[in-house]
Amino acid sequence: MTGSPMLSRWTVSFFAALIILLQTQSFAAAAPTYTVTRFDDPNPDSCQPADCSLREAILQANDLINGGATINIPSGTYFLSRSDPADNDAQAGDLDIRRSMMLIGDGASDTIIDGSALSDRLFDLQSGASNVSIEGLTLRGGRTDEGGAAIRHAGGSLTLESLWITNNQAHSWGGAIQVNGATQLNVRNSTLSSNRSLTSDGGAIGIAGSGSLTLLNSTLSGNQADVNGGALYISASGSHRIESSTIISNSAGSDGDAIYHFAGTTSLQASIVLGNGNPEDNCSGSATLNSLGANLLRSGSCSADVSDTLTAMSLDQIVVTDLKRDVGETPSQQLLSGSPALDAISDCGSLASTDQRGGKRPFANGLCDIGAVEFGQPESSPTSVTLSAGASSIELSWSYSGTDWATVGYVIQRRVVNGDWQELTRLPSGSVGYIDSSVTCATDYEYQVAASNSNGLSAFTEGPGPIEADCPTPPQDSLAAPTTEIVNDVDVQIRWTDNVSGETAYRVDRYEDQWSTIAD
Repeated sequence: MTGSPMLSRWTVSFFAALIILLQTQSFAAAAPTYTVTRFDDPNPDSCQPADCSLREAILQANDLINGGATINIPSGTYFLSRSDPADNDAQAGDLDIRRSMMLIGDGASDTIIDGSALSDRLFDLQSGASNVSIEGLTLRGGRTDEGGAAIRHAGGSLTLESLWITNNQAHSWGGAIQVNGATQLNVRNSTLSSNRSLTSDGGAIGIAGSGSLTLLNSTLSGNQADVNGGALYISASGSHRIESSTIISNSAGSDGDAIYHFAGTTSLQASIVLGNGNPEDNCSGSATLNSLGANLLRSGSCSADVSDTLTAMSLDQIVVTDLKRDVGETPSQQLLSGSPALDAISDCGSLASTDQRGGKRPFANGLCDIGAVEFGQPESSPTSVTLSAGASSIELSWSYSGTDWATVGYVIQRRVVNGDWQELTRLPSGSVGYIDSSVTCATDYEYQVAASNSNGLSAFTEGPGPIEADCPTPPQDSLAAPTTEIVNDVDVQIRWTDNVSGETAYRVDRYEDQWSTIAD
C-alpha cells in the first residue's frame, strides 16, 4: 500500500509528459511545407501535391492558426492573372498573406513572379502576417493605384533576401515596397531597379510609421519618384541603416534623387551614393542622416564623415552603369578598374563577410571595396577536367565547387601538342561540358579550362592529354572498275559493285580536261 501514492505520481507525470509531447508534435505538424507545381493562376481550390498554384499554397498557409508554413517555389515564371483589386482574401487580385510564413524560390534568375496581367500589386501582407520572409525570387510587373506595387506591409517583420524587384509601378508612395506601422523591413543581397512612384515619393521603397529599415549588400538603380526620394523615402520614426549598398542612377521630381529622409535617424556606411539625378541631389530631407564612414559620395549632401571618399569622377568611371546578372543570383553594378571604391576600406571588421553575390569580403588583400559588390576574379579553378574522344570530336567535362565567387562562366583553351594555347570558346555560368567539333583528324590536342568573370580568370586547369578524335579511316580497298552506259544525249548511267567494307558514302568524279566531283 505504501508504494501506491508513488506509482500514482509517476503515472501522472508520465501522462503529463506525453501530453506535452503530443502538443509539441501537433504544433510542428501545423507548420507544413507546400511546393508550388503549376505556373498559372486558376480559380483556387486546395493545394494538392501534384496540383498547387502559388495562390492555392498561400491560401492554405493562411489557414494555419499558428502560421509558420514554408512555400517552395521551383524555377519558372508564375503569372498572376485573377484580377480583383477589391479582394483581400487572396482569392483574386494580389496575394494576400495573413499569417507568418516563408516563401522560397530557386533563385532570382530562375524563379519569377509576374503580375503584368493582374492590374494589382503582387503581395499584400495583412494583419497576422507578423513574420514573413521572401527569398530567391524576381518580383516584376506589379501595378496599383495605391502604394507598394510589389509588396505592401503594415506591421511586423518583413525580410527580403536575394530578390530582384523590378518594373513595378504605384500611384502612391513606395513604388515597389510600401511599409507602414511598426514594420521592421530587412532587405539583403537584393536589387531594386526600374520601379516608379507616380505622383508621390519613394520610387523603390517607402517606409512610414514607427518601423525601421535595414538595407544590406543591395543595389538600388534606375528607380524614379515623381516627388521625393527617387530610391528611398524614409518617413518612419525608427532607426535605419544602409550598409555596403550601391544607390545610383535614381531620380526624383523634387528632392532627394537617391534618399529623402523625413523622420527617424538614418546611418550610412560603406555605400556608394552618387550619380542620382541631373543635376545630382543625392540626399535631402530634414531628419538626421549620419555617415558611419567609408562611403563613396559626391559631396556632403549625404553627411560626409572624414573617412568617406568624395569624388568628382563620372559614374561611368566608377561602376559598370548597366545592371549585369552574369554573376550571382541578383543583378548588380560591378566596379571598374581604377574606381575610387576599390580597396578603400582598411577596417572590414564590422562589415558582412560576403557581398551581394555571395563573394568573399574582403576578397584578397584584407581591404574591402565600397558598395554592394567586391571586385575580383574567381579564386577557385575548375576541377576534374576530363577529355573523351568522340566521332570527329572531343568532349570535355569539368566540375566547379568554388564558394568564393559565383562565376560568369568558363573559358576553354586548346592547342596542338607543343603549339601555343588559343582560346576556343567562352561558356555561360552553370556549364559543365563542351563538345569540340572543330578538330582535324589524326591531330593530337590538349585542353585547359578556367573560371571567369568580368574581372578576369582563375588559374587554368589542364585536362589529361594529348587526345585525338575518333575519325573514320578511309576504305583500304578500291572499288572494281565501274561500268558506264549512255542513256541518251545528256545522261550517262554509272554502275559499280560494292566490293569493299567500312564505307559510309561514295564520291563520283568526272574527267573533262581535268577531274571534278559531280556527286558526293
